[in-house]
Amino acid sequence: MCTWSNFIWATCRQLPKSIGEFRHLRLLCIERTNIKALPNSITKLYNIQTLIIKDCPLLEELPNDLRNLTNLRHINISHKYIKQLPINMGKLNCLQTLPFFVIGQDDGHRIKEVGCLSQLRGGLSIYNLKHVRDKEEARTTNLMGKTGVHKLGFHWSSEREGNNNDGILEIENFKGEKFPSWVLAREGFLLDHLLKIRLENCDKCNKIPTLGHLPHLKVLEIKGMDNVTCIGTEFYLNYSGERSNNSGGGNDRKVVFPALKTLVFEKLPNLVKWKDLLELTTIETLFPCLEDLTIESCGQLTSAPYHFPTLKKLRISSIKSTAFVRIISRLSTLASLDIWNISELVCLPKQLFENKSLMSIYIGNCFDLVSISPHQDVTFPSLETFEILSKSTRRGVPSPKSGDYLVVTKFYQLGYNPARLFQH
Repeated sequence: MCTWSNFIWATCRQLPKSIGEFRHLRLLCIERTNIKALPNSITKLYNIQTLIIKDCPLLEELPNDLRNLTNLRHINISHKYIKQLPINMGKLNCLQTLPFFVIGQDDGHRIKEVGCLSQLRGGLSIYNLKHVRDKEEARTTNLMGKTGVHKLGFHWSSEREGNNNDGILEIENFKGEKFPSWVLAREGFLLDHLLKIRLENCDKCNKIPTLGHLPHLKVLEIKGMDNVTCIGTEFYLNYSGERSNNSGGGNDRKVVFPALKTLVFEKLPNLVKWKDLLELTTIETLFPCLEDLTIESCGQLTSAPYHFPTLKKLRISSIKSTAFVRIISRLSTLASLDIWNISELVCLPKQLFENKSLMSIYIGNCFDLVSISPHQDVTFPSLETFEILSKSTRRGVPSPKSGDYLVVTKFYQLGYNPARLFQH
């Protein structure tokens, strides 16, 4: 009695139809073959529990009647090759392992099929979220009840192969003017899972959706949103106008972006204002965990918040000096500063020199920069590395205090000995 079968044969182009006669088969592994299609007789292996398909680049679909294999517990396949699953996958109610599900527009491919798979565990990536009609349909997944699922990937389309997706929502090339509210609303089905959100090339949208209420969000990347001109209070507060509650320690503080550690704004060419929530509302805490802030290619940005109590790494390029000065005005924990192409920046803000934890400074192509500081004697107690790429900056470069160690690693295009910068 055969209970398992393993096909590893690079020149194999098809499985024999007779494979359906192995009624006691429990495991079928098909690996590194040139098979283009599986015989429908495979759906008569009623006792099969594990189906593994690896490195079969020509195999793009599974038999439609796969739903008949009601004892199937584990399906190990890759979305890299198989773009759509068979109809009515929800009937496989013993299924524990399913790497991905692609939402379709027809019955049998809707997202409710995932809701029927109550035994799922491990990792699951869901593709084509764009086909979810509303929050009521989204709730049919019952992800909250799938306590065994510990890794979730969410994808707006089916174009990307998700790797290491752990609570990730990626929306690329969305062409609507407004994101669907069910995706990120407090009552939405993604709320308790999201650790990372990336919105890229959604160039028709003129507003970034409300995200400050997400309790576990650690990484937020906003890129290529050409129509956004202002980031206002709607970015921080959820749709009902409530804030996130952080009751840790019993103090019930009102907190916005309570877990966010990394924030990226990139290629928002028409962004002019990024409003400071603490100046506009009674919110008590904003960005309590933010350590890494990147702003790149936001050439019109003139104003920004300055409440970043835990920021350690700041990377800024191609913005106005007024926004940069405001961002940096109250930083006390900054360890690394990397700036490029800051227009109208004549010298570094004086508040920067009050930062006792700064270890690294990089300045590139700030062509309006006349001096690092208007003062002759500039010191950073913890500074280890200072790099500069500029034709005009020749005055006020920081000098090492007695007993401190400073490495000026690179001076480009200055045309003179860097040692002169330390002579008074």
